[in-house]
Amino acid sequence: MRKINYFINNVLSERLDQLDKLSYLISQHAQMRLENRIWPIIRNRRLLVLTDDPHFATQARFTQKTLCHYLNKELSLKLNGVDIKLIAIPLASFGRKSGRTPMSEQTIETLASIAQQIQDEGLRQALVQLALAHRTNTYNANHLQTASA
Repeated sequence: MRKINYFINNVLSERLDQLDKLSYLISQHAQMRLENRIWPIIRNRRLLVLTDDPHFATQARFTQKTLCHYLNKELSLKLNGVDIKLIAIPLASFGRKSGRTPMSEQTIETLASIAQQIQDEGLRQALVQLALAHRTNTYNANHLQTASA
């Protein structure tokens, strides 16, 4: 039986190692933690760095020349330049979409008055938290917190 490494192309493995080292050196040069925040690509002797971190993108744009010289020295490359592209990672797939509709003031007041009359502490707190989640101003929050006490 063959080892798993047999099925991995050596050129692909070397290229992935180079990209890992390139990512490490870029984060070292920027003095920022950039794990899983940058994706470097080398094409036609130009480095393209894709990132979702706007702070890094701004810093890297100002230090393009020094970054290029640093990487050429460390990796013995002959890069002509560096391009920084800020990309947006869609957040909709990561988070749950909220279909909340805002509560009216009357509904919030009704919840607060119901919460005052409930003996079960857990249920009372749940109603107060529900009303607090839909509050529109600080007056309602203060009124609800005093109602729950």
